[in-house]
Amino acid sequence: MNIIWRVPRADRLEEQHNECQMCKDRGLVEPATMVHHIKLLRYHPELALEKDNLMSLCGECHWLIHHPITIKKQLNEERW
Repeated sequence: MNIIWRVPRADRLEEQHNECQMCKDRGLVEPATMVHHIKLLRYHPELALEKDNLMSLCGECHWLIHHPITIKKQLNEERW
């Protein structure tokens, strides 16, 4: 982990009481183990260390953000 990233990451976790913010919105309490960039670093590198662009998340919620579950419509209808 980049040493420059450690300070804002630790600060954001502490500010948000080490709680997953997505779980908190659903009324659950889960410990946050990750800090997520709300606006993706790939498209907004200038916001990499901005506190307003960081969100504390648990591993499961972080995974769901990057791998959303999509329900696809069935292409053909089988008739038996």
